Amino acid sequence: MYELSEEKMRSLNGGGPMKYIVYALLGAAFYRLWRSKRGRISLPKIITIEWGND
Repeated sequence: MYELSEEKMRSLNGGGPMKYIVYALLGAAFYRLWRSKRGRISLPKIITIEWGND
């Protein structure tokens, strides 16, 4: 039986710990957007979203 390299083991197991870090950062960003009263998201020339209680 052959031993798998660490890279192949990660691909079989669905990735390494970096996946969980990315999920945590995305979750924190969406939570902050959801809880904020005013804000703006902008990608120039593509999309701009503003919200708030004026």
